[in-house]
Amino acid sequence: MSISKSITQHNPINILIEKIIRSHPLIYLFSKKILSYTSIFEDDMKGVKYLKFKNTKINYIDVGASDGVSVRFFNKILNFNKILCYEPNPIFKKRLSSIRSQKIKVFFYGISNKSGSINLYVPVYYLFNIKLYLHTYIFYQKKALIKQLNLDFIFKKNIKIEKISFNLKKPQIKNFKADLIKIDVNGHEYEVVKSLKHIIFRNNPALIIERGSHIKKISKFLAKKKYSKYTYDIVKKKFVRGSREIPLSYYYLTENYL
Repeated sequence: MSISKSITQHNPINILIEKIIRSHPLIYLFSKKILSYTSIFEDDMKGVKYLKFKNTKINYIDVGASDGVSVRFFNKILNFNKILCYEPNPIFKKRLSSIRSQKIKVFFYGISNKSGSINLYVPVYYLFNIKLYLHTYIFYQKKALIKQLNLDFIFKKNIKIEKISFNLKKPQIKNFKADLIKIDVNGHEYEVVKSLKHIIFRNNPALIIERGSHIKKISKFLAKKKYSKYTYDIVKKKFVRGSREIPLSYYYLTENYL
């Protein structure tokens, strides 16, 4: 669901810029607004360019599509055939809908292995009597959200947390052969992977999954189909298995993608 959580993880200058951006909610919100009109995305995602897809035209599933930042970014380096986007947050609907292409189909709900509604938590910055929502920080677990806010922001005195509810559905995907799946849903990744089991086990797509406590369970689940977990080294421009570096997202790949 997030827009770019970080412009880069490796360049010291950009890391300093990132820290400044995230020091105060108002700076972050202003910067996020500017970034939403660009194709800047996480450095980890540049590894997609070096994956060996067997198809020249890529079918892509984006779970947690946000405002379409990953679609715009990948569109510069991949030749898309069809794209399925899932995003339950209505705040992103206008921006996501503005990506006009017959290749894209957008679903304005979240997906999971079980249908129903779920409570999520979003931080709100109070500027006098104005409520400014930090929608890219929506989390499924309140404790995880508080931890992340404490890590990212120096000035957080006026940040409160509100509970909101979103609809989740089991994905109804038929006759769609996925080549690439990106999952970024701030803590619900394992449930999404299970909901897409039939697609993953049938098509063996490349997977990009946001880091978090769910990664161990996902690794065990995907090992059944001989997937391995990789990080992408942007300096050496290669995928590294068993790296000590902690990226924003991991790649799950079978050997044929390398």
